[in-house]
Amino acid sequence: MVRNVNWEDEDRMDIGDAADNVTESLTRGDDMKSVLKTLEILIKGAKQFFNKEEIASENVINEIVKKYRAQKKVNKVQKKENEDISDNGDMKSVMTKKSKKQENVTKQQIKLIKNMMKQISIFQADYESHIKEDSIIIQRLNYLFSKLDSKSKELKSLFLLPFGQKWKQLNDQVYDGDVII
Repeated sequence: MVRNVNWEDEDRMDIGDAADNVTESLTRGDDMKSVLKTLEILIKGAKQFFNKEEIASENVINEIVKKYRAQKKVNKVQKKENEDISDNGDMKSVMTKKSKKQENVTKQQIKLIKNMMKQISIFQADYESHIKEDSIIIQRLNYLFSKLDSKSKELKSLFLLPFGQKWKQLNDQVYDGDVII
């Protein structure tokens, strides 16, 4: 494991290592069982990573939305207070200065909130396309796994015994796994 790396990069590296192991095993011509096990690990790791990433993204969106809603409530309360105070004639001149300052602050806050909401919408759109990409990757990995599994079963059925079917039956009767009966 590499130190000082966030979990996303670390998981990506693990998934990349598993994918490299699968391709190296296939090029070396390793046993299909080990290749399929490595591919299963790759699929499980990718699913876990995508789920973690999805949860983290949803948490970020929820935090931003909570801040936005809280700020919106504060702005409404300030407007009501300003209206109540502005009804008094004596304090009107003093409060107009304060209210102008507050209006400027609230205008800036509203701009910040609008920018934040734009960023959230962009983030959500990117996030949705990212989820689609992740599901496509998982589907492709599952497809690859099923193809490799069917090919390995096909190759096992094509394996020729040197002494024919009778020799196979004799071996099956004499041996039960690695133990002689």
